[in-house]
Amino acid sequence: MGLKTVIADNDPVARQLHRKLVEEVAGYAVWFCTGSATAVLRCLNGDDPGLLLLDLELPDADGLDLVKEIRRRDLPVDIIVVTALKDVATVGKVLRYGVFDFVIKPYAPERLRLSVEAYFARRLSLMCRTEVDQEWMDHYGAVRPLNSLPKERLPKGFHRLTLSRVVTYLEQSPESVSAEEVATGVGFSRATARRYLEYLVRSGLALSELQYGAVGRPTIRYRLSCHKE
Repeated sequence: MGLKTVIADNDPVARQLHRKLVEEVAGYAVWFCTGSATAVLRCLNGDDPGLLLLDLELPDADGLDLVKEIRRRDLPVDIIVVTALKDVATVGKVLRYGVFDFVIKPYAPERLRLSVEAYFARRLSLMCRTEVDQEWMDHYGAVRPLNSLPKERLPKGFHRLTLSRVVTYLEQSPESVSAEEVATGVGFSRATARRYLEYLVRSGLALSELQYGAVGRPTIRYRLSCHKE
């Protein structure tokens, strides 16, 4: 299923817009949509990390109080605030609780897309690491304007969304898989799957191995380098 994503917004139209954007960027379905702070706390059970797109104006609670409660419970969720509230006091308080980003309504769709893409790129980069260095922090430590995101991070012709889908598929596979299996599971050609798998191998994020069958040529199979056997 991938990383759990929750959307909490008082406006049902906004919830659907956010859902569509997250599903386009992340490549899998949003886990839960709601207009209730109570429902947010109920579904964030702390089982695994996730992303919360949060409006601060919910009918049953003050959004800032909800952020405080999430942090008090130490729930493993990252927060992107998407709200019309923009007074300095509110913004300052929310930022002190360590939200990933603060997007002000009405917003340009590309601004929210940038925020969500930056978040999932950081999660993808952290997936197979045991520690980070200053170079990583300098690149992933904050959301940057759209035109200042480094272009050299992926080779020409590679796309972050496609890479994320391949990594997610590998993460969810209990054993090593072939390029054909990845292509079928993710929904694109075997040649494309192989290109991304070989890129992951070159980057040290995946391992490849030859598997010999009873007849025919051996098959190259892939797994994440941090895959738990």
